[in-house]
Amino acid sequence: MFETYIKEQKDSLNRLKDNLKTTSESLAQCKVLLQSYTEERGKPESSLLADTELLLGQFSVEHEAYHGGDFNGLCCQRIVGNGAEIIKELRKIMREKKMHVARTVSLTRS
Repeated sequence: MFETYIKEQKDSLNRLKDNLKTTSESLAQCKVLLQSYTEERGKPESSLLADTELLLGQFSVEHEAYHGGDFNGLCCQRIVGNGAEIIKELRKIMREKKMHVARTVSLTRS
């Protein structure tokens, strides 16, 4: 009776070891694929938010800490005064981000 139980446990252990080996091999393959996708994509793009902050910085518009991270009156005036230029540049940034997303999606689907 105990011999049967021990044999079943040994068989179960062997199946688990085989499963672990298969899973480890699959994980290694996934890591290789992830690395190749990362290399194909190249340096990650900056976020839309970061690019927008850089754009606003060109017009001396920054979030003020003493306003809780909001814009102060002068910054708001600069945004309104340069609105057309800011929107024009923001459209360019958004188009670039959209194209980057489209390229990334096409790479992952192929």
